[in-house]
Amino acid sequence: MRQLDMNDQLLNPRYKKTNGKDWATVGRLDVDSTGLLIFSRDGPLCKSIIDETSSVKKEYQVKLKPVFDTPDFDRIKEQSNEGKLFLRGDKRPIKPIEQIDWVKKNEIMRVVLTEGRKRQVRRMVEEILKRKCMALKRLNVGPISLGTLNVGQWRYIKSSEIDALKGVA
Repeated sequence: MRQLDMNDQLLNPRYKKTNGKDWATVGRLDVDSTGLLIFSRDGPLCKSIIDETSSVKKEYQVKLKPVFDTPDFDRIKEQSNEGKLFLRGDKRPIKPIEQIDWVKKNEIMRVVLTEGRKRQVRRMVEEILKRKCMALKRLNVGPISLGTLNVGQWRYIKSSEIDALKGVA
């Protein structure tokens, strides 16, 4: 693990000729979110992970503003599986929610999705759960995990992780 330093040469020597150009993010995080962000030069792999037909799971941890009523996650998951959940302004329903449960009851939840529409998790929390999203962190993209990396730290992805990612993408 290394601390990110903007003056530091972040690239593996075999990529120095590009000087950081040609790299793309695999998905995005909005300004208020933290967590795993993957950079790659493999365009087809990037597309296979973020495309709307993708089935790569993305796991998020969401800190909610505590309130007295507890949402019915089973009902929400059932509605998503039946294609009945829409977010404001979207013409198509959200893909089925893979998993939604509490990490800490009524305060921190975990959500696993196979899509990542613009601000989807925040919009789901606000529109469907009627809660305020206090913090959002992406923990995993497919088999690649944030692990113990802190904000600003990075690491190279192992070749075994790339192979596993290609296997699910």
